[in-house]
Amino acid sequence: MSNQRHLWVFIALGLLLIGPTTAFANPPLPLQTIARGKVASSKILFKPPANDKRPNRTVGAGSRGGPCPQDLASAPVAGEISNPLTMMALVPPTNTGLTVSERPTFWMYLPQTSAKQVVLTLQKEDASSHSQWVFPVPSTAGVVSLQPPADAPPLKIGETYQWAVVLVCGDRPNPNDPAIAAWVQRVSPSQAIPQSTALDLASWNGEQGLWYDMLTALGQALRTNPTNLALTDVWANVLKSEGLEMVALEPLRHE
Repeated sequence: MSNQRHLWVFIALGLLLIGPTTAFANPPLPLQTIARGKVASSKILFKPPANDKRPNRTVGAGSRGGPCPQDLASAPVAGEISNPLTMMALVPPTNTGLTVSERPTFWMYLPQTSAKQVVLTLQKEDASSHSQWVFPVPSTAGVVSLQPPADAPPLKIGETYQWAVVLVCGDRPNPNDPAIAAWVQRVSPSQAIPQSTALDLASWNGEQGLWYDMLTALGQALRTNPTNLALTDVWANVLKSEGLEMVALEPLRHE
C-alpha cells in the first residue's frame, strides 16, 4: 500500500474513533501583549537552520488544495470560483519546519467553503500513525491555526512528523477531498526561551529557525492587536519572505 493511500485509510478509520469536534487553536499567550503603535521599527527575520532539509519520506507531502466539488458547482460561472486561493499550508519552501513545542500549532489558509470540517492527521516519518483530530471550518475565508488538544500525544524530540489537513467535502473523508501536507520536527531549544513580549518571542524564534513557534507567537500577537497596522506589516513581511505572499494580507480567523 502506498504511503499516500495509507494516509487516507488512516484518516477514514480514525474518524470512527474520535469524539466531538474541537475548536480552532487560539490559546492565550503567557506573555505581555504588544503595546499599540510600538512595532513600526520591528522586523522579524526567519533564519532557516543550517541543517534544514526535507525528510527522507516525500510521498504524500504536498498539496491538492482545490475547492470542494459542490463549491465549484454552485459558483456563479460553472467551474469558476471568484477567489482563486485554495487551501495552503503556511510553511517555508522546504515544506518543513522546526518547533520546541510538544503540541505545536499548525497554520494554514482556508478558503470560503461549504465544507463543515477538516481533519488534522499526524504521522511519523515511517508512515505509522501518531494522532488525528477533527476541527470545524470557519464561516469565512482566512488564515486559521490548528493545535492538538492537551491530551494529544506529544511530539518526541528529534523525530519528524508529517501533518496533513483534509477538507471534508461530504459527510466523510474521500480520497478526492482537498488536502495539504507538510512536515514538522521537534528539537530541544539551544538556549533558554526568553519570557518577554510576544513580538520579542517571535523574533527570538525566527533567529533560532523555529518556524512554527515564530509564526504562532506572531499570529497570536496579531490576534490580540488586530488593528495594529505595523504588526500587520510584520506578519505580512514574514510570510512574503518565505514565498507566501498570496496569503500575506488575508485576515486571521478566531474560529
